[in-house]
Amino acid sequence: MATITNVDRIHPVRPVRTKARSSLFCLLLMVSGLYSVPAAAQDWEIEPYIEVIATYTDNLYLLQKGFEISDYVGQVNPGINIVRNDGRFTTDTSYRMQNLFFADDSDLDTIFHQLNSSSTLELAAETFFIDVDAAIEQSILDPTRPISTSNVITTSNYGDVIYADINPYLVQRLGNSSAYARVDYTWGIGRYEDFGLQTFSRVDDFDQESWRAYLGTAQQETGFDWALTYDRQFVNYETISDYKFERAGAMTAIPLMRNIRLLLLGGFESDVFVGRDIGGLDSDYWEVGFSVNSGERNNFEVRVGERFFGRSYFGNFEYEGNNISATISYTENPTTSALSGPGSFDADFSVSDLDPIFDEDLAGDELIIVPIRAEAYISKMLSARIEVSGARSLLFLAYADEDREFIDLVDGLAGQEDGQDSLTLGYRYELGSRTELEFSVATGRYDYPFTDVHSDVVQIVLGVSRRLGSQTDLRASIRRSEQEIDNVSGFGDYVENAIEVGLVRRF
Repeated sequence: MATITNVDRIHPVRPVRTKARSSLFCLLLMVSGLYSVPAAAQDWEIEPYIEVIATYTDNLYLLQKGFEISDYVGQVNPGINIVRNDGRFTTDTSYRMQNLFFADDSDLDTIFHQLNSSSTLELAAETFFIDVDAAIEQSILDPTRPISTSNVITTSNYGDVIYADINPYLVQRLGNSSAYARVDYTWGIGRYEDFGLQTFSRVDDFDQESWRAYLGTAQQETGFDWALTYDRQFVNYETISDYKFERAGAMTAIPLMRNIRLLLLGGFESDVFVGRDIGGLDSDYWEVGFSVNSGERNNFEVRVGERFFGRSYFGNFEYEGNNISATISYTENPTTSALSGPGSFDADFSVSDLDPIFDEDLAGDELIIVPIRAEAYISKMLSARIEVSGARSLLFLAYADEDREFIDLVDGLAGQEDGQDSLTLGYRYELGSRTELEFSVATGRYDYPFTDVHSDVVQIVLGVSRRLGSQTDLRASIRRSEQEIDNVSGFGDYVENAIEVGLVRRF
């Protein structure tokens, strides 16, 4: 939770891979959003495209050594990108229909829809807004089974997760001061398909509501700041008990020196240990720390405090130089799967990606294999990323480590922990004005509850892209993926190698 919220609107962009039958809801939502406000054609950036891709894999079913089955897979994928950044309506929407054709078994032929849409409608100038976001993602069901790193691989170890929400909010500046008031209401849904009764994924369909209120100054780099905040989260699960959490508090940032400020926070919040469905403001909390700011992207903040689950910590470091940028953050918060989002795998490079994976906007993709848990838990998340850019190159290193301390008595998880860490190294180099080389190594490890057993996944990808013209790209890549499970049977271990060549034509 940031110390001081910002008036600016932020829309998360999430890469999505979905099955055909799951995406209808988001498609309808996207289309209705796009045509809510009439606009001149020149205000839109519309780019349709088509991909033709051929893939060879030597382990189609991710079987153990000695049992591999190879196959050739073809793809014909039409898609479209739609962007509008001007006027009262903005949207960033991408859609692709991925059509897979298997040479040795046509019964495996599959259609996936991939959709990512985020839109904002400004109903009253600089005052009243409505955000609409929708996504469908695929999540790992069971990390003890083979984990697929590409849609080309045939495995049943994933399920579809549908998220959609609508968020109207009101922003009102207070006179000529830097203070403002903001009130948010969000309603959303989450739906899970193809999960069934899984050992490690415990999911449940839900509807959620949240209220947020903020009164205080806009975020500043230096000087005096203050804020009063209230946050109420309510998740209505279909079969398990609901989740309620409230927090009300105050904060202040007091200048000590020109760029150093003392941070004081305090208030009341729900004690989820008493019950996940009780809510209320029955537990007090406090935090104290300091921040050092020397520019918009050069700052350091650290806080320590006491919350209902014990001693808590927060840290954030950001640095941006001419050729180097770095971010490191650590947070601790109670949550549940409805609020933390699905766990999905999206660290691979594929010629089916319209843009290079190591474009500055995409650098930092993480390998996420942690299963979804609908129980309440304390999330302790450490993440870091460093990027080094040159005239013709970009190198980045991304790390994430999340420990989940479970609160619920469900399945005897109370007091148990699981967690995941991931590390991604990526490199991009421009061989010429029209040719780029890309290389990545991504690793992920999941530690199971109740035991010391863990799963490790490693993926190495080398790719090259060549622009044949202003609208056409030729791309090729080789991939090696491995999974090792630290158990006696060795079930789930595999090695897979693949070669992929594709042509992308934009219109």
